[in-house]
Amino acid sequence: MTFKGIYNMKIKACIFDMDGTLINSIMDIASSMNFALKKLGHREIKTEEFNTLVGKGYSKLIENTLKHLNINLNDKHLNDNLYQEFVKAYNQNLYFHTKTYDGIPELLKKLNSLKIPIGILSNKNHEELLIITKDIFKDIKFFEVRGYSSKFEAKPDPENALDMIIELNLMPQEIAYIGDSDVDMLTAQNAGFLPIGVSWGFRTIQELKENGAKYILNNPFELLDILK
Repeated sequence: MTFKGIYNMKIKACIFDMDGTLINSIMDIASSMNFALKKLGHREIKTEEFNTLVGKGYSKLIENTLKHLNINLNDKHLNDNLYQEFVKAYNQNLYFHTKTYDGIPELLKKLNSLKIPIGILSNKNHEELLIITKDIFKDIKFFEVRGYSSKFEAKPDPENALDMIIELNLMPQEIAYIGDSDVDMLTAQNAGFLPIGVSWGFRTIQELKENGAKYILNNPFELLDILK
């Protein structure tokens, strides 16, 4: 764990990103997108290359995928078809290969036992996020689980994050947001939360530090040291 800067407010609640933070879902996302690409007559992309394409919601994933393949972004018909085919494929393979990172279930159970409120805020579509959360984390109590919907802009816009903490009656500075990408660190800063990065996710430690991470966790249980 590394520390960058000084943060004096005691943290009383934690909100987590989902993909790349709590779960490793890259294989299911990649296989679903590649199925859609192949169906529409385009070449597939290596699984590891999706690490830099995900994180900003499905619409941005489509845009990033087409850019990666040097395909015309102005083809609305292709954009719409790829989006529909991807969502259809992904809904059938939400967690075929997806699994939690080592230590995550144990950490969440520990936070529950300490009565520290925990939530999830993701750019994954809200309906899919709820399905995955209820299945993979059925024994964990979250005060709120929110994915992307038309009600709020996607992360790093802070409005969804700020709205979900209203019921906690806490100041933003008393909340930690834990994630694996630049989007997550920017979300935390925009909302006034403590930005905490994780080293086991889809992006690099350098990216996390450059985008404001105050801590980098190398092990999930290092979070408990920050909360003391």
